[in-house]
Amino acid sequence: SDKIVEIIRNATNHSGEGVSINTIQNELSKTGFDTKTLRRVVAEMCDDGLLYSTVDDDHFETTAAD
Repeated sequence: SDKIVEIIRNATNHSGEGVSINTIQNELSKTGFDTKTLRRVVAEMCDDGLLYSTVDDDHFETTAAD
């Protein structure tokens, strides 16, 4: 989950749109993280208040302060 937050922080342009799940997946593909697992982890992070969805169910932003 720390890596996901890091990816979002590095990829966000502060437009309010958030970072797409595809962008996160592309960054994590090097580690063997599959899409199904990524979606589960992102959903858990949203439930825990670490992430929230923005423009749709495929774009996310972190709640952590920069």
